[in-house]
Amino acid sequence: DGDFKLIFKVGDGRTQLVFINSSTERYKNLEIREVWSPACTSNGPFSAKVANNLLRDSYSKKLGAWQTMVSGDTHVAVFAAKIAADSDAQTLGAALLIVINAADAMEKEITGKDDF
Repeated sequence: DGDFKLIFKVGDGRTQLVFINSSTERYKNLEIREVWSPACTSNGPFSAKVANNLLRDSYSKKLGAWQTMVSGDTHVAVFAAKIAADSDAQTLGAALLIVINAADAMEKEITGKDDF
């Protein structure tokens, strides 16, 4: 569908999957592109403990937040940043780093694995 799917090395032998959506969304005069990365999955809704942990973590971030993507019974916690669609390379790079590092840190904290 034209989305960009990238895998970054994040250190300690870990990697992190990140997506840059090619399609954009509009809100009034803003055109927005989403950059997101998965951290963990659940068969059904996340536990209150995990959900509250994600909410607390969102508060500390300068850009982006945790959200849930649902497909059937599978729930995926993803960290997403929504940036201007015409952002320059430096802004896109900064958003990528924030998203990748947030998702990898949470994945490591919740699962202890390197699944994404």
